[in-house]
Amino acid sequence: MEELLAAHIDKNDFIALKKLLFVSVNNLNTGLSEIISEGPLFEYIIASVSIPIVFKPRIINDQIYVDGGLLNNLPSTATRNKCKRLIGVDVNQCEPTDHINGIKEIAECCLRLGVKCNVKENLEVCDFVIVPKGIQEYYIFDFRKADEIFEKGFDYTEKIIGQIIEIMENLIDLTLNCL
Repeated sequence: MEELLAAHIDKNDFIALKKLLFVSVNNLNTGLSEIISEGPLFEYIIASVSIPIVFKPRIINDQIYVDGGLLNNLPSTATRNKCKRLIGVDVNQCEPTDHINGIKEIAECCLRLGVKCNVKENLEVCDFVIVPKGIQEYYIFDFRKADEIFEKGFDYTEKIIGQIIEIMENLIDLTLNCL
């Protein structure tokens, strides 16, 4: 993953990015969720997707970091005061099911339930929430289907973008009428 990032980003530092980026990680040493926006970019990005037990944790400055989604999967509060309108995307749909087979599916179900609990409050901070249809049919570990999952999310968002723009325009009009 580090090679892939280096191929597309000139410098291993948040400063090299054209837009602000906030990365959610969990520090196993302190037991706390952290939002990172400066320092070694590649290391924190890799840490932010290091699902415990599946991937090795990332050691940064003598601290052990794993996937931020465990405690803060949608860090909307980090960006709320930095934008006029905040759109959240909920891809962690935890649909009821009658079929849970094997340790892998049990682990995934437990992970989704934990993430669902920490996302709910953060979704309330957003002005709009997109919940792409059809994503729930994929497993968290369907890495080989990443392009397919991306396409579903992109296609769904493309279908509703007009509604989002209309709502935004109405909010702007409502704000101007209140001034």
